[in-house]
Amino acid sequence: MWEVLIYAVTFIITYRKSGSTVKEGYVGDRSGEYQTYCRMIERRGWYDDYLLNTCLFSTYFPSLVYRMFKRWKWEIFRASAPVFYALVPAFTYLTARYYFDTILSLTGAAFVLSHFYFMGDADTGRNGIAGGLIAVSLWGLLGGQYWVFGAAAVLVVFAHYTASFIYFFVLVMTALLNKAPDTAIYVIIGIYTVAMLLWYGVFTRLRELYLTVIKNAVKGEPSRCTTAEYDSNYSLGQMVQKSVSAVKKRFITKSRLLLLTTVVILGFIAGGYLLFYHSLSPVAASLTTSFLLVTCIGMISPALATAVGIYRIYFTGVSAITLLFLGFVETLSGWTGFTAYGIATGVIIVYALCNNGGMAYLLGEK
Repeated sequence: MWEVLIYAVTFIITYRKSGSTVKEGYVGDRSGEYQTYCRMIERRGWYDDYLLNTCLFSTYFPSLVYRMFKRWKWEIFRASAPVFYALVPAFTYLTARYYFDTILSLTGAAFVLSHFYFMGDADTGRNGIAGGLIAVSLWGLLGGQYWVFGAAAVLVVFAHYTASFIYFFVLVMTALLNKAPDTAIYVIIGIYTVAMLLWYGVFTRLRELYLTVIKNAVKGEPSRCTTAEYDSNYSLGQMVQKSVSAVKKRFITKSRLLLLTTVVILGFIAGGYLLFYHSLSPVAASLTTSFLLVTCIGMISPALATAVGIYRIYFTGVSAITLLFLGFVETLSGWTGFTAYGIATGVIIVYALCNNGGMAYLLGEK
């Protein structure tokens, strides 16, 4: 049961990092979730006055667990995200097993773990929770277990606002591109859409924020949730626009290095798409196409990067596009004579170093 071992190891890794930003007094995503969690404990229930309140898995549900046991307040909050984070590599492995042998599927799980949301920033709470649920949902979709696909997809709506909208667009694109449409998939996407409209449009006030974000994205202006520095580092379009001034200062920064190595990884994924696409089932082919398109558009478009963050898009689809990465590695193995595991391991090590900022440190960035 490799998936159990993968889950256990990932849980330990992410639990050790979980809550670190809160303890350090950093004002960010996780600290905001902790404050909301504490207020829900004090108020003895859910309330709606901020966007974090819509993320039930990182705020409200942990508060219910605490109210049930009346102890371990910090520990319950700290464990709430890793429980779901660990699902991502575990279910990526299970999804890869549909197409690859055990060892190569394990390298697929390692590829996911090399992502900076695990190696460098495993304390984003709601985003990791949504990623875990999406990984489960994709496993159900590609394996034809539609009840798993539907149940996990609907839960994404209550996990993270941005991830749920990204997943919605991907699912719609998947349905439109699928050459062998299945009525069950359309029904589940319909249920998912209704759940999203009700939660964000009727029961919560998040619609007001998203109208503002969408309006700013169309204008190409930063949203109130991002900063100019974040945008210049994480949007390829803006990075190229500012490359001249950036070179005068210091072009190699941790965030830019991460972006550039992600582009290289996407090159592997795109190669896998071209070479491995026809080996996939119709729904898997349309799904990977959708994730790859949305991710690449996010890489290039400053407006989209500003609105939702390109790495959220990439992390959302990492379980699906890992199949393309493994497909390309397997093809390279046939061309070069090197083992697929060796090629994948080399790429993963370099990518993990860049995610941790190791290469940037050697190049002078502190």
